[in-house]
Amino acid sequence: MKCVYTSDLHGEISLYQDLSVLADASSAEIIALGGDLLPSFPPSKRYEDMIPNQRIFIDDFLLPFLKKILETTSVRQIFLIPGNWDAGYPYLFTELFEG
Repeated sequence: MKCVYTSDLHGEISLYQDLSVLADASSAEIIALGGDLLPSFPPSKRYEDMIPNQRIFIDDFLLPFLKKILETTSVRQIFLIPGNWDAGYPYLFTELFEG
């Protein structure tokens, strides 16, 4: 069983895309994302906008990205570990999906 682990992606879409390529190329069955998955600061640079900005990132990119990984690669499970900047992390659990 092959596993890919990374952390501190901080909402950088290009890093998530690199992860997808690596997982696919290595025929990984598991991806573990450890901490600081979501954008740290919104474009406004206001701390109070961080959670709403993270929710947008989750809805518009992260959930569709994770579903696509599960549908198009050999990955069967994805583990998400929240980090200190992932204030919007509980929002990820409003929609359940296999894997």
